[in-house]
Amino acid sequence: MKQITLILSLLSTLFISAQEEPYSSDTFTVSLEDVQTRTFAKDSSANALVIYEQGESYVDKEEYDLHTKIKHKVKLLNTEGFEHANVAIYLYKSKNSKEKIENIKAITYNNVGGNLIKSHLLEKDIYTEDYNENTTLVKFTLPNIKEGSVITYSYEVISPFMFKYHGWDFQSDIPKLYSEYKASIPANWLYHTKLVGQEKLDVAESEIKKECLVMRNGATADCGNSTFAMKDIPAFIEEDYMTTKSNYLARIEYELETFRGMDGSIKHYTKTWKSVDKELKSEKEIGKQIRRSVDLEDLLTADIINETDALKKTEAIYQYVQEQYTWNGDYKIFKDVSIKDLIETRSGNVSSINILLHNILREADIDVKPVLLSTRNNGFPTVIYPVISDFNYLIVQVTIGDDTYFLDATDKFLTFGEIPFRCLNERGRVIDFKAGSEWVDITPKYPTTTMYITELTLNNDATVSGTVKGKKTGYHALNAKKAYFPNNDNYINKLEDKHPNLEITNHEVLSESQISNGFSESYNVDLEFDNPDVNLLYLNPFIAKFFTTNPFKLQERSYPIDFGYADTYFYTLKLKFDPEVYEVSEAPKGVNLAIPNSKGSISYSSAVKENQVQLMFKIRFNDALYPPEYYPYLKEMMNKVVDIQTNSLILFKKK
Repeated sequence: MKQITLILSLLSTLFISAQEEPYSSDTFTVSLEDVQTRTFAKDSSANALVIYEQGESYVDKEEYDLHTKIKHKVKLLNTEGFEHANVAIYLYKSKNSKEKIENIKAITYNNVGGNLIKSHLLEKDIYTEDYNENTTLVKFTLPNIKEGSVITYSYEVISPFMFKYHGWDFQSDIPKLYSEYKASIPANWLYHTKLVGQEKLDVAESEIKKECLVMRNGATADCGNSTFAMKDIPAFIEEDYMTTKSNYLARIEYELETFRGMDGSIKHYTKTWKSVDKELKSEKEIGKQIRRSVDLEDLLTADIINETDALKKTEAIYQYVQEQYTWNGDYKIFKDVSIKDLIETRSGNVSSINILLHNILREADIDVKPVLLSTRNNGFPTVIYPVISDFNYLIVQVTIGDDTYFLDATDKFLTFGEIPFRCLNERGRVIDFKAGSEWVDITPKYPTTTMYITELTLNNDATVSGTVKGKKTGYHALNAKKAYFPNNDNYINKLEDKHPNLEITNHEVLSESQISNGFSESYNVDLEFDNPDVNLLYLNPFIAKFFTTNPFKLQERSYPIDFGYADTYFYTLKLKFDPEVYEVSEAPKGVNLAIPNSKGSISYSSAVKENQVQLMFKIRFNDALYPPEYYPYLKEMMNKVVDIQTNSLILFKKK
């Protein structure tokens, strides 16, 4: 018994030591143990690991520039982590000034025969290039990297742009043991400080340092000195059903609100929405274009102009702009916006097309307003104060009676009242130059559903034939229309590719057009079994599958599950057979599963009668957005969905 206890004790000790690798996570100095250790037990999938990193920002006492000193110590666990030895630093520049970088130092540490060997980055291997009109790129690659190498690099960024106080990213796509940022901000500059992401700070300390800055005229300023740190930060792993990762990566951001000069002058940088509305009205791109008048007689037919029903007139105007003008793929919300050029060339960016729609509707006496928003890939707009650069898209809002519609004429497959999926990013800002702008929730106008009704017959020669009728609404329909109408042959080929043994004939789309509210189709199917002579036939009853794999694969997820819209899937099957020839050997078992608080559910049932099998399968996601705590339930639910769709009906062939 003592021997067993001793063995268990030793195993426990080994387990604990395996979980706590001896990395020097409290210092920038590299130890031999940092290099010798080859694992990271807390995340066995990690290819690299930040052992230690620190940033420090302060205002120089002589030049009053913003200095930021940065240090990184990174472990390369395997070859797939070598990409983290490629360093890219982005420097901001304007027409008259620019950020610069100094004191770049980078070293690779390797274990050679128990000795710590250094390989230094050479100055000739540092490259600088113009990335775009506002960015210079400085890049280098650490030398002599191997599996197990530890790399360190440090540099200093000097910036004349105090409106861009340096932020700090605590989280990235690899785990971090320790990340620290120190900020010293003179009282002259007042910033909004925003902590983004789901991770919590382990250190958040602040103090006032008296007379940290002395001006040339003798005036002094106190500084607010802050230290922020996080420990054991998990890697951020992107997964399906999320908006851009910038919404969730743990980081500190600064937005300059006010500057107070030593002479008593005050300049406000963060404005109120009232002042922003006033500026937008006179702004030379959007504001000027929104105010432009258009001649309806030059654009619309007399039938549209004379239409007395407001909804019908709005629908006709929307369809006119949707059909006559083509989106060139550019957003450019505050640049190159011209409805005059759009009318002449018939092609333009998002703002040009939707402002033209807005102006035509306004001239037709329709209650219409522009809406600024940020697309899903662009990130959430700041809500507590206006940051115009957060927005990258423009749609319009129409009010007719008690009904409100959001319109976007850039997509020729959209139904009236439907906006592109990229616009489903929670909220937008309705611009009203008279009453003032306000936030509005951006939600789909129509429900999103997919429904299949399948009727099959198991013939006596062990073949299956029958019909499938499908109907989709909302965004499921939009995707189907985009797949079908440009190339219907390719659509049918892809349908058959999903079922190699299935032949599809007499395919018919019942929807009137590519802008119809819904997509309906029907087709005949014929199926042959791989081995029809055996006594047991295995038939997968799902001619159409909703999900073939579970999109949720993480152990846990720290950010929301964002579908964009609530949706429903529904499938029914009637399988007829000759009871003299076949007998159901095994039918699927029923399933009823619900997510807490009625957020979603699965319902699956089967019934076997004398000569037929009936199946019903329904999936409901009742919310568009789920907090992270619902992830285990959604993961379990999707596991069950995939499992149900892979199970077969088993039929016994009597003769």
